[in-house]
Amino acid sequence: MLAAIGTDSDPTLLAPRESNVTVMFCDLRGFSRQAETSRNDLAGLLDRVSQALGVMTRHISEYGGVIGDFQGDAAMGFWGWPVAADDDPLRACRAALAIRAEFAEAARTPGHPLADFRMGIGLARGTAVAGRIGTGEHFVFTAFGPVVNLASRLEGMTKQLHAPIIIDERWPIFYASGCRSKTGDCAPWRRFCLMEWIRPLSSASFCRANANFPN
Repeated sequence: MLAAIGTDSDPTLLAPRESNVTVMFCDLRGFSRQAETSRNDLAGLLDRVSQALGVMTRHISEYGGVIGDFQGDAAMGFWGWPVAADDDPLRACRAALAIRAEFAEAARTPGHPLADFRMGIGLARGTAVAGRIGTGEHFVFTAFGPVVNLASRLEGMTKQLHAPIIIDERWPIFYASGCRSKTGDCAPWRRFCLMEWIRPLSSASFCRANANFPN
């Protein structure tokens, strides 16, 4: 974050303000089941969950996002604050694909500590208040508003739809140019691409993995 704004920049840049952001919710699948089967090694389970959260946060940061919050076995990240970029939605898409690819690789590797975990990701774009939020003694850099709630709900829909990634429909840059990454492509809906296909679904667009990806 400091690299994005520069160490000599005005500190008020970190103050809460209304921003157009892209929000990601990434939730770990299989945690409750693992907690039951690992009741005699909860410390080991916590270590594995920490590794899984590390996968999420590493790719969010790699693609220029801000780590907003942790909620149990889920991580929230966002783009568009403190410095916005035209390709924020594409960066978020690439981060989501990179997270998905790393979990998929773990699932194919016998004995990998994350082999039994899956993930679901919801991505939404809209207006939120983002910035340094909290008290003088304790604060976080996060975002809140309806778009954050929407990203969380879309992530929850991945369970029902057996899809790893669901995005909302308000992604003009995404629709205009598509999303390309080293791990696969997302293209505007109605266009087939290498690893994903997208179609309108109610108020959301549905991003489904290919048949070889374990849901």
